[in-house]
Amino acid sequence: MAEERKHILEQNLNTLIDSLDRKYFRKMQIDMHSCAINCCKRADYSLKELHQCVENCSIPLQIAQRFVSSQMENFHSRVERCVVQCRDDVYDKIGPNEGEAEVAKHHRAYDDCAKKCINKMIQAVPNLSEKMHTHLEDTSSRNNYV
Repeated sequence: MAEERKHILEQNLNTLIDSLDRKYFRKMQIDMHSCAINCCKRADYSLKELHQCVENCSIPLQIAQRFVSSQMENFHSRVERCVVQCRDDVYDKIGPNEGEAEVAKHHRAYDDCAKKCINKMIQAVPNLSEKMHTHLEDTSSRNNYV
């Protein structure tokens, strides 16, 4: 059933996000907070300068999080587009006076198509992971993170 495959895909994506969090985001958060502490230690800063300094500390993390969110949204959109295409293809084949057997056949065709979509996306997770890790590694090294 497509739902089982969907669950496997979601598990793979959750594992990816957890990996990114452990390898990059936690360190970036530590660096962000350390930077903010250093801003607060600057007695010569006005309140406005202090707020700007603290805000600047969060920029690398925000950029990294936006990148990952964008990649995940794109990935989910690809899954959704594929499954919607399956639904549309099956809908176009349904005749006006079909019996239960024909309707069941269309349901199976949709389920098979959806499974293929999800399997294709499961196979795409390693590439997505590599892309994200590479980007975050490059970002981290430019910002002296990790």
